[in-house]
Amino acid sequence: KAALFDKREFVEIGVFQTINELVSFVNERSPSNCIVSSVLADHETNMLLSQLEQTSFLLAANSKLPFNTNYQTLNSLGKDRIANAAFVSSKKNLRNTLVIDAGTCLKFDLVTEHNDYLGGSIGPGLEMRFTALNNYTGKLPLVRFEKEYESLVGNSTQNSILSGVKIGMQEEINGLIARYERDFSDLTIFITGGDLDKFELKSKNTIFADRLITLKGLNEILIHNL
Repeated sequence: KAALFDKREFVEIGVFQTINELVSFVNERSPSNCIVSSVLADHETNMLLSQLEQTSFLLAANSKLPFNTNYQTLNSLGKDRIANAAFVSSKKNLRNTLVIDAGTCLKFDLVTEHNDYLGGSIGPGLEMRFTALNNYTGKLPLVRFEKEYESLVGNSTQNSILSGVKIGMQEEINGLIARYERDFSDLTIFITGGDLDKFELKSKNTIFADRLITLKGLNEILIHNL
């Protein structure tokens, strides 16, 4: 993915199948600066950086970040989690804030009112749960998500899996939200990720949905390093 911003104003996003398509998108728009967040092998990342015509900043564990943290394993902290925390830290009148990222993995990350990133949790995401039941058992089928499914008691193997995965994950999310609300007062909650609209979330506070949180957070880190 690549996103274009004018300072903090989102302009455009592109999703690509190849690095060459991504590079063409970026170079055609000639931004003044770029931030690159990559999980590719080092030689592939270096190849990507070499093809960008703009001054490019690679997000790394030793990058200057717009929040404070004593996270014990910063070298292995996911770039998406770093970006989500950076998005939070840019908010005016910062309060205790929880970011829920429902993507490949289900991630919770907390930034306090003092701009301290504390960490959070990582669990399997929606598709990962369906796939694991199929891969790690002898006979359970691979079931796909059904938005309409709502029954707690599954009356078939497929519906039992839907209940265990969909209803189970929904209850997990709501239970964690309740725990965070109990432990951290005046909590603001954001949710992002590809599966953000697949669950009915419950909170005594408003939950703000934004698919661009990670990209906006990367932009905040870039601004912080200019």
